[in-house]
Amino acid sequence: MIQPAELIERCRDAANIMGQDDAGGPVMDGPDSLIGFFQHFRPDGTGLGDVFRDLPGGDEVHERLDRLYDVAGHNQRSDGRRDLYFVVRRPDPIPADIVSKAGRDWLRGVRALATITGDDVTGDALDPMPEIRVLEGAPPKHPKDDVNRSDLLKVFLDRVGQLTGRIEMPHAGLAETLRPAFYFINCDAMLRDYLMWPLYREVVRDQAGDGNDQDAIALVDPFSPYFVLWRHGVKYRIMRKDTVDFYIPRR
Repeated sequence: MIQPAELIERCRDAANIMGQDDAGGPVMDGPDSLIGFFQHFRPDGTGLGDVFRDLPGGDEVHERLDRLYDVAGHNQRSDGRRDLYFVVRRPDPIPADIVSKAGRDWLRGVRALATITGDDVTGDALDPMPEIRVLEGAPPKHPKDDVNRSDLLKVFLDRVGQLTGRIEMPHAGLAETLRPAFYFINCDAMLRDYLMWPLYREVVRDQAGDGNDQDAIALVDPFSPYFVLWRHGVKYRIMRKDTVDFYIPRR
């Protein structure tokens, strides 16, 4: 099994960035040094092929990155500037019923992952399942002050993004090494976890068993529904204690 230091070196080689300060580029010597790594491979991800070889689930991680570059690889904006993060500027339309189903499936996956990782606070917040509303237009901003935030919103802001970090991994160092780079793609923990999920899947499957119950089914790919929403420009907001709103871009 490749070690974290070797993985960082592989990333450095793929980005064609030397590891010395006098080489004109940043030093890649730890997980945080990989922040911005995937931005080097815009617009189409060419050059990433060897980075994930020999990693558990690595081929599928690469496939998911291809999907990312396909919908958000180009960083040129209409005002002449360039996006730092991966942003879907022209999302394809999506029907409201598909949004509702994807939203519910995503929440079920989060609840199932909370259960398997022992996060009772998150699990309880999603049981019973919150009401889902599908709306159209620009979403409001979440409240800044903690006193104005519902308990459900606090769970999503403070805990849901930490769930994959609670998975007991035999190769935990590899996942931890890659998390900053994947997070910085869009500063979105759910997008990060969708892209990285193949690294976790077999471990979670062993812990969850092969049952046909809803949790086992949801854990096969819990963040895939979120990617469906993200690639279509859908954003979620939690403004009430028992409701998750999904906003479809207005045409």
